[in-house]
Amino acid sequence: MQTKTSLHLKGIDISHWNGVIDFNAVKKDDIDFVYIKATEGIDFTDPMFQHNVKGAREEGIYIGAYHYANPSSPFDTSEPYKEAEFFVNIMKIYMPDFGDIMPVLDLEEPTQPGILTPDQLVSWTWIFHDRVKELTNRQVMLYTGTWFIQQNDDFGYKLSDLPLWIAEYEKYGITQPSDCGGWDEWLVWQYSEDGKVNGISGKVDLNAGATSIEQLRGCI
Repeated sequence: MQTKTSLHLKGIDISHWNGVIDFNAVKKDDIDFVYIKATEGIDFTDPMFQHNVKGAREEGIYIGAYHYANPSSPFDTSEPYKEAEFFVNIMKIYMPDFGDIMPVLDLEEPTQPGILTPDQLVSWTWIFHDRVKELTNRQVMLYTGTWFIQQNDDFGYKLSDLPLWIAEYEKYGITQPSDCGGWDEWLVWQYSEDGKVNGISGKVDLNAGATSIEQLRGCI
């Protein structure tokens, strides 16, 4: 996959674990976009989602929402459908335009191999994707790690049609993410989990994202 350059947009992703954020200071630190955790599973809403959406919007930072997936065993096709509807319903309340940039499925569970097969994870992902796309009229991006793709046999190269937000960190000597899963290009690269950004206490994830906000919008 490609490396990042000065032309790529600068982004962060946040949740309640980042505490109360000063978005004015974040904006002044030249952050172009922020992905905000909205939901997890079928019943968890991030307690800072509403606050973070409001704060980032007030400062004119482009925003998007992500859902942390909880695929479980035995595989049940109703589970991703329910998680998709929950995600969309929470966005309707606090981010009714579904964000400036495309919504995201965060897929990094189950961490232990063998709980679900790669084909089951593929089916899970497409069911979630299709339902969110149907309800929002927006493309859905997949966030996952190189390690997770490789652990799951590259998903049999059956997810590579999805826009990719890849996690692989520079602190391990990475200068560009590895080709995997049928992808040879990322739309967003999470290159650090130990970043520092003004307005945020402690560490924050850092991302490079495309070269224009239009590429991240995902409108269909």
